[in-house]
Amino acid sequence: MKFGGHPKKDKEELIKNNPLAFSSSSNLVTATSRLVLETSDNDGTFLNIEIFDHSMAQKDDSSSSSPSSLPILLFIPGVCESAETMSVQKIVHHAKEVGVRVAVVELEGHGLSSGHGRCLCPDFSRLLQQTVEFISFVLSQIGACENEVPYAVCGASMGGALAVY
Repeated sequence: MKFGGHPKKDKEELIKNNPLAFSSSSNLVTATSRLVLETSDNDGTFLNIEIFDHSMAQKDDSSSSSPSSLPILLFIPGVCESAETMSVQKIVHHAKEVGVRVAVVELEGHGLSSGHGRCLCPDFSRLLQQTVEFISFVLSQIGACENEVPYAVCGASMGGALAVY
């Protein structure tokens, strides 16, 4: 998908109008919603965030946890990965089994996110700032502070480095 030449609002709409991650296969865990984050870089970069929240579909009603208080894993994939890679699929599959929600950011230039250098790491500091924005944005969207929602941040490869930096 090429973003060049599109006004800023069109970039956001291009992300929002795409199918959710894994929605084209019945054998895979499908994302349940999407968030779009406009970064503070002031250059019109939008990050796609796929949400895997299957708490509403849980058959076991014996849990006293409301969906809004269930833990969430904030996952940052590595270079050349997106919310639609099999490593993400394995993580969300296991998270679904244990009742953990997952938010997966597609880094700048990856997946549906706009930005510089498709599937590259042109500027680690820039990606680090975007990772901080991703964490803050998702936690604010789910009301983590008000609801004391447990969360963890992790990643694979370069995403792992961003998570612990």
